[in-house]
Amino acid sequence: MAIALLISGALQAQNDAVKQEKKSFLVLHAGPTIPVGDFNSTNTANSDAGFAKTGYTININYGYQFEKNAGLTANVFYNGYNTHNFSMTYLEGTSSSGTLTLDMDHWKVYGITAGPMLTFEIGHGILADCKLMGGIANAHSPKLIYKGRVLTNGDDNWAATILGGVNLRMNAGGNLFVFANTDYMYLKPKFSYTYTSSITDQQVTKNTSQKMSVVNVSAGIGINF
Repeated sequence: MAIALLISGALQAQNDAVKQEKKSFLVLHAGPTIPVGDFNSTNTANSDAGFAKTGYTININYGYQFEKNAGLTANVFYNGYNTHNFSMTYLEGTSSSGTLTLDMDHWKVYGITAGPMLTFEIGHGILADCKLMGGIANAHSPKLIYKGRVLTNGDDNWAATILGGVNLRMNAGGNLFVFANTDYMYLKPKFSYTYTSSITDQQVTKNTSQKMSVVNVSAGIGINF
Protein backbone atom coordinates (compact mmCIF):
# COMPACT_ATOMS: atom_id res chain seq x y z
CA MET A 1 0.00 0.00 0.00
CA ALA A 2 2.84 2.40 0.88
CA ILE A 3 4.56 1.71 -2.47
CA ALA A 4 1.23 2.24 -4.29
CA LEU A 5 0.70 5.57 -2.50
CA LEU A 6 4.23 6.73 -3.36
CA ILE A 7 3.74 5.82 -7.04
CA SER A 8 0.34 7.53 -7.10
CA GLY A 9 1.80 10.66 -5.52
CA ALA A 10 4.68 10.75 -7.99
CA LEU A 11 2.31 10.42 -10.96
CA GLN A 12 0.08 13.20 -9.62
CA ALA A 13 3.08 15.50 -9.13
CA GLN A 14 4.21 14.72 -12.68
CA ASN A 15 0.74 15.60 -14.05
CA ASP A 16 0.74 18.88 -12.09
CA ALA A 17 4.18 19.70 -13.51
CA VAL A 18 2.90 19.11 -17.04
CA LYS A 19 -0.13 21.37 -16.41
CA GLN A 20 2.20 24.12 -15.14
CA GLU A 21 4.62 23.78 -18.07
CA LYS A 22 5.91 27.15 -19.25
CA LYS A 23 4.76 28.12 -22.74
CA SER A 24 6.14 30.45 -25.39
CA PHE A 25 4.86 31.86 -28.64
CA LEU A 26 6.37 33.68 -31.61
CA VAL A 27 4.40 35.64 -34.19
CA LEU A 28 5.08 37.75 -37.29
CA HIS A 29 2.42 40.41 -37.87
CA ALA A 30 1.97 43.51 -40.01
CA GLY A 31 -0.62 46.15 -40.85
CA PRO A 32 -1.38 49.88 -40.94
CA THR A 33 -0.07 52.35 -38.38
CA ILE A 34 -2.15 55.51 -37.91
CA PRO A 35 -0.57 58.79 -36.71
CA VAL A 36 -2.71 60.69 -34.19
CA GLY A 37 -2.48 64.04 -32.43
CA ASP A 38 0.38 66.38 -33.33
CA PHE A 39 2.15 63.73 -35.39
CA ASN A 40 -0.76 63.68 -37.84
CA SER A 41 -1.29 67.47 -37.83
CA THR A 42 -0.78 69.52 -41.02
CA ASN A 43 -1.39 72.87 -39.31
CA THR A 44 1.58 75.12 -40.13
CA ALA A 45 0.81 77.20 -37.02
CA ASN A 46 1.43 74.11 -34.87
CA SER A 47 5.17 73.86 -34.13
CA ASP A 48 4.69 70.18 -33.19
CA ALA A 49 2.92 69.22 -36.44
CA GLY A 50 4.43 66.08 -37.97
CA PHE A 51 2.57 65.97 -41.32
CA ALA A 52 2.64 62.16 -41.17
CA LYS A 53 0.27 60.00 -43.25
CA THR A 54 -1.00 56.54 -42.35
CA GLY A 55 1.90 54.13 -42.80
CA TYR A 56 2.80 50.50 -42.25
CA THR A 57 4.18 48.47 -39.35
CA ILE A 58 6.05 45.14 -39.34
CA ASN A 59 6.55 43.30 -36.02
CA ILE A 60 8.04 40.18 -34.50
CA ASN A 61 6.39 39.45 -31.15
CA TYR A 62 7.59 36.93 -28.53
CA GLY A 63 5.63 35.88 -25.44
CA TYR A 64 6.57 33.74 -22.45
CA GLN A 65 3.89 32.63 -19.99
CA PHE A 66 5.26 31.62 -16.59
CA GLU A 67 1.69 31.36 -15.24
CA LYS A 68 -1.63 30.63 -16.92
CA ASN A 69 -2.68 34.28 -16.74
CA ALA A 70 0.67 36.07 -16.51
CA GLY A 71 3.77 36.36 -18.62
CA LEU A 72 6.31 38.56 -20.32
CA THR A 73 6.32 39.77 -23.89
CA ALA A 74 8.78 41.53 -26.22
CA ASN A 75 8.31 43.17 -29.59
CA VAL A 76 10.70 44.22 -32.37
CA PHE A 77 9.11 46.64 -34.84
CA TYR A 78 9.66 48.80 -37.91
CA ASN A 79 7.24 51.60 -38.87
CA GLY A 80 7.28 53.80 -41.96
CA TYR A 81 5.22 56.93 -42.78
CA ASN A 82 4.96 59.07 -45.89
CA THR A 83 4.22 62.76 -45.35
CA HIS A 84 1.93 65.55 -46.50
CA ASN A 85 3.59 68.48 -48.24
CA PHE A 86 4.29 71.55 -46.14
CA SER A 87 2.44 74.52 -47.66
CA MET A 88 2.09 78.06 -46.34
CA THR A 89 0.90 81.40 -47.72
CA TYR A 90 3.16 84.45 -47.63
CA LEU A 91 2.79 88.11 -48.64
CA GLU A 92 4.52 89.59 -51.68
CA GLY A 93 4.53 93.34 -51.25
CA THR A 94 1.32 94.89 -49.98
CA SER A 95 -1.39 93.54 -52.28
CA SER A 96 -0.46 90.04 -53.45
CA SER A 97 0.44 86.75 -51.88
CA GLY A 98 2.01 83.44 -52.86
CA THR A 99 2.25 79.87 -51.63
CA LEU A 100 5.46 78.22 -50.49
CA THR A 101 5.42 74.42 -50.77
CA LEU A 102 8.09 72.14 -49.32
CA ASP A 103 8.31 68.42 -50.06
CA MET A 104 9.16 65.98 -47.26
CA ASP A 105 10.14 62.38 -47.92
CA HIS A 106 9.21 60.13 -44.95
CA TRP A 107 9.41 59.26 -41.26
CA LYS A 108 10.65 55.88 -40.06
CA VAL A 109 10.88 54.32 -36.62
CA TYR A 110 12.35 51.02 -35.45
CA GLY A 111 13.03 49.61 -32.00
CA ILE A 112 12.29 47.07 -29.32
CA THR A 113 9.90 47.02 -26.36
CA ALA A 114 9.28 44.55 -23.53
CA GLY A 115 7.03 44.24 -20.50
CA PRO A 116 4.38 42.28 -18.57
CA MET A 117 1.41 40.55 -20.14
CA LEU A 118 -1.89 39.35 -18.67
CA THR A 119 -3.67 36.55 -20.54
CA PHE A 120 -7.37 35.63 -20.40
CA GLU A 121 -9.30 32.88 -22.16
CA ILE A 122 -12.33 34.58 -23.71
CA GLY A 123 -13.63 31.65 -25.78
CA HIS A 124 -12.81 28.16 -26.93
CA GLY A 125 -9.29 28.36 -28.35
CA ILE A 126 -9.20 32.18 -28.11
CA LEU A 127 -6.79 34.01 -25.78
CA ALA A 128 -6.62 37.75 -25.13
CA ASP A 129 -3.33 39.33 -24.04
CA CYS A 130 -3.24 42.73 -22.34
CA LYS A 131 0.26 44.19 -22.45
CA LEU A 132 2.16 47.26 -21.29
CA MET A 133 5.70 47.65 -22.57
CA GLY A 134 8.56 50.08 -22.47
CA GLY A 135 11.66 50.22 -24.61
CA ILE A 136 13.77 52.26 -26.98
CA ALA A 137 13.35 53.28 -30.60
CA ASN A 138 15.33 55.07 -33.29
CA ALA A 139 13.32 57.67 -35.21
CA HIS A 140 14.41 59.25 -38.50
CA SER A 141 12.91 62.58 -39.55
CA PRO A 142 12.20 63.56 -43.18
CA LYS A 143 14.41 65.78 -45.30
CA LEU A 144 12.96 69.08 -46.54
CA ILE A 145 13.04 69.70 -50.30
CA TYR A 146 12.15 72.87 -52.23
CA LYS A 147 11.86 72.65 -56.03
CA GLY A 148 14.16 69.63 -56.09
CA ARG A 149 16.77 71.22 -53.82
CA VAL A 150 17.43 69.65 -50.42
CA LEU A 151 17.20 72.40 -47.82
CA THR A 152 18.04 70.18 -44.86
CA ASN A 153 18.62 66.46 -44.46
CA GLY A 154 16.69 64.38 -41.97
CA ASP A 155 18.15 63.47 -38.60
CA ASP A 156 17.82 60.36 -36.46
CA ASN A 157 17.97 59.81 -32.73
CA TRP A 158 17.04 57.30 -30.02
CA ALA A 159 14.19 57.89 -27.60
CA ALA A 160 12.35 56.10 -24.82
CA THR A 161 9.15 54.42 -26.01
CA ILE A 162 5.96 53.20 -24.34
CA LEU A 163 3.49 50.79 -25.93
CA GLY A 164 0.25 49.34 -24.62
CA GLY A 165 -2.51 47.33 -26.19
CA VAL A 166 -4.44 44.11 -26.62
CA ASN A 167 -3.94 41.16 -28.95
CA LEU A 168 -5.97 38.03 -29.68
CA ARG A 169 -4.56 34.56 -30.31
CA MET A 170 -7.02 32.25 -32.06
CA ASN A 171 -6.13 28.57 -32.35
CA ALA A 172 -5.71 27.48 -35.98
CA GLY A 173 -4.91 23.82 -35.31
CA GLY A 174 -1.81 22.17 -33.89
CA ASN A 175 0.67 24.72 -32.61
CA LEU A 176 -0.41 27.44 -35.05
CA PHE A 177 -2.65 30.39 -34.24
CA VAL A 178 -4.06 33.46 -35.97
CA PHE A 179 -2.98 36.72 -34.37
CA ALA A 180 -4.75 40.13 -34.29
CA ASN A 181 -3.37 43.17 -32.49
CA THR A 182 -4.21 46.78 -31.63
CA ASP A 183 -1.84 48.97 -29.65
CA TYR A 184 -0.86 52.58 -28.94
CA MET A 185 2.77 53.75 -29.10
CA TYR A 186 4.33 57.04 -28.01
CA LEU A 187 7.84 58.51 -28.18
CA LYS A 188 9.33 62.00 -28.35
CA PRO A 189 12.71 61.97 -30.10
CA LYS A 190 14.93 65.04 -30.42
CA PHE A 191 16.36 66.14 -33.77
CA SER A 192 18.96 68.61 -34.99
CA TYR A 193 18.58 70.40 -38.34
CA THR A 194 21.28 72.35 -40.18
CA TYR A 195 20.38 74.79 -42.95
CA THR A 196 21.73 77.92 -44.65
CA SER A 197 20.19 81.20 -43.50
CA SER A 198 18.75 83.27 -46.35
CA ILE A 199 19.64 86.44 -44.39
CA THR A 200 23.24 85.82 -43.25
CA ASP A 201 24.08 83.03 -45.75
CA GLN A 202 25.59 81.08 -42.84
CA GLN A 203 24.96 77.58 -41.53
CA VAL A 204 22.34 77.52 -38.78
CA THR A 205 21.57 74.57 -36.49
CA LYS A 206 18.15 74.22 -34.92
CA ASN A 207 17.25 71.69 -32.22
CA THR A 208 13.68 70.45 -31.98
CA SER A 209 11.63 67.45 -30.88
CA GLN A 210 8.64 65.60 -32.29
CA LYS A 211 5.74 64.03 -30.41
CA MET A 212 5.02 60.74 -32.18
CA SER A 213 1.71 59.12 -31.20
CA VAL A 214 0.43 56.24 -33.33
CA VAL A 215 -2.20 53.49 -33.25
CA ASN A 216 -1.00 50.20 -34.76
CA VAL A 217 -3.45 47.63 -36.15
CA SER A 218 -1.92 44.37 -37.35
CA ALA A 219 -2.53 40.69 -38.01
CA GLY A 220 -0.41 37.63 -38.61
CA ILE A 221 0.35 33.96 -37.98
CA GLY A 222 2.12 32.61 -34.90
CA ILE A 223 3.37 29.39 -33.40
CA ASN A 224 3.27 28.03 -29.83
CA PHE A 225 6.31 26.16 -28.54
